Amino acid sequence: MASERPARVGSLTISVDIPEVSPPRAGACQAVTSHCTVKNTLEIPPEITITLGDSSGTQSSESLDNACMDRVPADGGRDSGVTL
Repeated sequence: MASERPARVGSLTISVDIPEVSPPRAGACQAVTSHCTVKNTLEIPPEITITLGDSSGTQSSESLDNACMDRVPADGGRDSGVTL
């Protein structure tokens, strides 16, 4: 986790194991993996839309702050043991 706010993942390390790759092909494999869809998405984040609904599928127009603040511990949930 990153030490600064907002709470987020600070870094990722991805290891790709390719058995018996020859040195000339290793460069091509590096190029392909460095341009994968997941990496591109993390580097240029998509627009994210969050909607709230109840179990019947009805969306709530109440603000997130008003609806959730009475459920959030005073420490913001940092000591709850829950990982998001």
